[in-house]
Amino acid sequence: MDITIVVIDGKPVGYNLVAQNQQDADKLRCIQNMHFLASNKQEQIKYDGVSKDKKKNTSCVYFLQHQYAILPPEGEVKQAILQQSENYNSSIQK
Repeated sequence: MDITIVVIDGKPVGYNLVAQNQQDADKLRCIQNMHFLASNKQEQIKYDGVSKDKKKNTSCVYFLQHQYAILPPEGEVKQAILQQSENYNSSIQK
């Protein structure tokens, strides 16, 4: 998947996600549905932080539904969500 930063008057104002294959297209459809089909505030997608792996020199930016994003990061449910996200991302990259 390619990410293009939208720049207007020299300032970043948005971004575009561009599918490179069918797997990317499926992910984009899922992302689109999560954003546009949220029926209430609890289901809206919200930025939820970033984690960095210094050994691999990588970062992961998290976005979750509001109902999960507001959970404390050390909480058991939040840790399970983040772990599931890491496992999901690892399985996709194989």
